[in-house]
Amino acid sequence: MTIALVVGSFDPLIQGQADLIRRVAEIAEHVIVAVEATPAHKPLYTLEERISRVQEAVAAQSTVEVRAYDGDLARLVEETGATAYVVALRSAGDVERVLAEIQPACNALGLEIISLLAEPKYGFVTTALVRDVVRMGGDSRPFVP
Repeated sequence: MTIALVVGSFDPLIQGQADLIRRVAEIAEHVIVAVEATPAHKPLYTLEERISRVQEAVAAQSTVEVRAYDGDLARLVEETGATAYVVALRSAGDVERVLAEIQPACNALGLEIISLLAEPKYGFVTTALVRDVVRMGGDSRPFVP
């Protein structure tokens, strides 16, 4: 059984992430969306708000579970039985990040990496960009579900 992890701050959940989760749910038997606590980056939304927003966005996908994540990937894998780690690739920088940071951890934990190319219409949007839009009083609706 493929149990796929989608890990992120989801601060806020953006259209590209929602699309990624939907697409992963089509190829994995079970998807766990792990919402990182990430207090160091001064999140725009509380952990509870982020979990709620993700749950709302994935409500139609019965095979998707949303949970809090404290950053301990080894414990998350042990608790969930995860077999794969999902990454979206938007640019060459994302590939470099996966090779430098994610692949070594996944190899050590026996996780397969599932890489999906971001849909071009979502490729330029990041959570950091959307946080900046919100902080400056802009309209984030085009970027979030």
